Amino acid sequence: MTAVSWSRATSTHGASDVLDAILDEFDARWDAGQEPRAEEYLGQLEDPVDQTALVFHEWTRRRLDGRGSDLEEFLARFPAQADRLRRIVRLEGAFQPALELHGRWLSDGPFPEPGQRSGPYRLVEVLGTGRFARVYRAWHEELSFRPVVVKLAWRESPEPEWLARLRHPHVVDILAQGLTEDGRFQRIVMPDLGGATLAQVLGRGGRPRDGRDWLARIDRLAGEPLSRTTPWRRVLERLDRTRAAAWIVARLAEGLEAAHRRGVAHGDLKPSNVLLAGDGRPLLFDFNLAGELDALEVERGGTVDYLAPERLRFYVEGVGEAPSRPDPLARRRADLYGLGLMLVEALGGTVARAVPEGGDPASRAAALLAERSTGRALRRWLAEARVPIGLRSVLERCLAPEPEDRYPHAAHLAEDLDAYVEDRPVRHARPRGLWARGAVVVVRRRRLLASVCLALAILGGLMGWVAERIAQERRDRALERLAEYWSGGQPDVFRFQWLGRWQPIEPSDAILRARRVLNSYGVLEPGDWRTRVDVAALPSEVRADLELWLLEHAWRLADGLIRRGGSDDLRDALTILERDGHWSRLAPIRERRRWLRERLGLPPVAEVAQASRPEGVAEAYVWGLEFEPQQARRALSQFVLAGARAGGSFWADYRAAAAAYRVALYREASMRLDRCLARYPRNAALLVQQAACQYRLGRLDEAERACERALAIDPMLAEAYRTRAFVRARLAQRGATATDRERFAAVVGRTGRLASHELEWLTAILEDPNGPWPGNDQDQVARFRSDTVDDAELYVLQGIRLEQSGRLAAAFQAYEAAVSANPEHLYAQAALALARFQWALMLGRALQPAVGPLRQSVPRTNPQPLEMRSEILEPFVRIVEHPRFEELVAQRPEALSLITFSWLECLARGRLDAAVEHLTRGLELVRRHENWDLRNDQLAHLQQSRAWMLYGLAHLEARREVRHPTPDGIDRIARWLQEAQAVLPNRVRRWFEKDRVFDPIRSRITAAEAKRG
Repeated sequence: MTAVSWSRATSTHGASDVLDAILDEFDARWDAGQEPRAEEYLGQLEDPVDQTALVFHEWTRRRLDGRGSDLEEFLARFPAQADRLRRIVRLEGAFQPALELHGRWLSDGPFPEPGQRSGPYRLVEVLGTGRFARVYRAWHEELSFRPVVVKLAWRESPEPEWLARLRHPHVVDILAQGLTEDGRFQRIVMPDLGGATLAQVLGRGGRPRDGRDWLARIDRLAGEPLSRTTPWRRVLERLDRTRAAAWIVARLAEGLEAAHRRGVAHGDLKPSNVLLAGDGRPLLFDFNLAGELDALEVERGGTVDYLAPERLRFYVEGVGEAPSRPDPLARRRADLYGLGLMLVEALGGTVARAVPEGGDPASRAAALLAERSTGRALRRWLAEARVPIGLRSVLERCLAPEPEDRYPHAAHLAEDLDAYVEDRPVRHARPRGLWARGAVVVVRRRRLLASVCLALAILGGLMGWVAERIAQERRDRALERLAEYWSGGQPDVFRFQWLGRWQPIEPSDAILRARRVLNSYGVLEPGDWRTRVDVAALPSEVRADLELWLLEHAWRLADGLIRRGGSDDLRDALTILERDGHWSRLAPIRERRRWLRERLGLPPVAEVAQASRPEGVAEAYVWGLEFEPQQARRALSQFVLAGARAGGSFWADYRAAAAAYRVALYREASMRLDRCLARYPRNAALLVQQAACQYRLGRLDEAERACERALAIDPMLAEAYRTRAFVRARLAQRGATATDRERFAAVVGRTGRLASHELEWLTAILEDPNGPWPGNDQDQVARFRSDTVDDAELYVLQGIRLEQSGRLAAAFQAYEAAVSANPEHLYAQAALALARFQWALMLGRALQPAVGPLRQSVPRTNPQPLEMRSEILEPFVRIVEHPRFEELVAQRPEALSLITFSWLECLARGRLDAAVEHLTRGLELVRRHENWDLRNDQLAHLQQSRAWMLYGLAHLEARREVRHPTPDGIDRIARWLQEAQAVLPNRVRRWFEKDRVFDPIRSRITAAEAKRG
């Protein structure tokens, strides 16, 4: 990266798209030999920050090209931005010498992408990205694909030299270094130790509760560890919350002491530069801003939030002079301050308590300096958080405002932290206050107290060991029991919409299934099921997920009984909803109980007074279950709310993924499934559903890999073969697609014969949309009608095929069969309505349309009665206003054509507002689908529908404008007409010229169009 591009990166950080475009043009003109000025573009930018960034960019280009170096003379042109720009230039002066000190620029080109090679290393995935470097997980192809970590940097730095000096168990080692073959990057190769950064662990749902929780989070973020028996893991797993954090920072202090003894100061200690390896070992890494301890230069660089007060003072007050002699202790103490801040974060505190997020770096540095110069904020937090006395004294010394009051050596900090972990008195930090000193005295007399309590301690330890073993055994049995439900690929547990299907997965007998699950945990029995051993023994996070899952089954059982409708069923549903006192208080359950009592003629019960705030996680989750069958988007918002309130919930994330998939929010669904897989990475059902999302997003290779992982776990999972067949059909792997179809048919057997035929047809369409489908159409229909179960989806496919071949009458019969097989199949209803409409056109029974768009495409026949028009078009209105219409469009974008007719029926019935609502909703759906990976014919159909809808809005607005003129009505009509003409220029112009509705205002519209250009 050149100095100019670095200037550009710093000046445009967080900038708008408009600023990016301006800077591109500015650079192009500058490189062409012109001399553009920032004043030419300032009027196009509204944000003062963007304006300052543009001015700073011109200053940087002028200074680097030697076209002016007097800052004040330059700032005289920009009085509004002068103060802010002076601060930025001062900060640039703070950073730039550090960059020049630590290396030279090598490149400003793009980093390589995963899958490419860098020398003998195959780059697999990106682990992290910074301003100057990118870190990859890679394979050394010449050494049996050994896993390594490769760091590529734009600038050459002495970091490899520092790492080579620091051979220590708690500092990341270096394997190789040098420039890449093309000389564009510096390459540093390190061992792949697994794990995650401290920042990733702390950012995952609050602070860890104890050492086991630390390890569990590391494993979830990085996968299964290579070994669970390393000494570091054994130590960490038996520590409580504060001691686990102290132990981790103590090990980092040991690594830092090794660096200091070899004359290296880290200079940028923060959680993202600490690795918690898969074996439980804390390590320091990223010595990119490191420097010599005895250097005379002023220490520069670093992350503002983790700087000691003296370094913050340097940034706030400007560039200072170099010291007259080296001061290694000053750099040691600055590093130790950063370690102390990381310990505060690990204990649940924040490094900037009173400083708001955002703002420019200079302002933030000044606010942090004001907070840290006195130390009052730290002491207040130590009291509020009730940090133990021994650890409190360590933190007070480590984070003292004055450098000379801090630890002089990292070894002293490590010694005191280990003393706290082992309940020994600290040596290098004295606690304050009488009570604190008394507690230390008690600790120092512990041997005397231990001799008195030895027998009790041995007995208590033995009892505790026995109790722990019993508790562990119970916990393991409880987890194994739960895994019988959650670890497989059962569709009854993981309800999701299959790839290529309209309806989400539903259990064959929801009532029976829900009863079986609830009975297995005693939910329907007298007493509190939460006290059962197989529930109480579970870890708290898993127990919370289990409660949501059982609540869901109680709701589904009651809902199934209500739908069945018998009086005994309604009484059973009421009993279920009133059985659990915790659940019965939830608002959606209260509403159902009240309705059931009215239906059964029972008196209402006195409700417990509710707080103004909702019940929380469970209430949002049940509202999601209530909305899910018909209103997937509303259900999604409730499931997301439940997950946010819980701070992370497996079932809230899973149900949110299922709802997002139904309304074509595939990225949201994929992100939620990623969270679920972080909890249960070997769940085959989740992997298949993630594959469906990747397929919808066009990531076919990732989808295929997910299916293969699922089949490696469960070779009998039919849906994995089904989804992989879709993927391979899109990849044109005909032989592999056929193999997957055969395996799917073998797994589902005779009971899944219809699904096998359906898969064969769908993949045939993907392989060749215009080619022949397998089998004879009429023979297939006869065979399907002879089966015991009719499949609406299959009849819909049959109808599509018949309609494409021009056999409309047969297609009409297929759609009727689909609706008969499943009256709730919305796409079958839509296809039948469209087929009826086309059939009416062929028989000459369609009405003359009410407005122009249809006049060109409908035969001129005698006007028919309004009842005839309603018989044809009223189903369109019903389908468009159906709550699941958005889901229908997500699966079949061509269903948008219904809106081009539904608004006509609304208009004929005098429902002008409803007609406008239909068209507005349709345009929003068109906009949402325009960026999809659609076939050319689908995209053309989408654009044609958009033109019709825009014309319809113009027509409806013209009706209003004639009766009740508005100041901007004509402009809106002209804009809609122009947007429609951009898609269908000749046809829209003919509609407009022949449509009598526009006659009173036609000249004004034409004038407005001409004005708009």
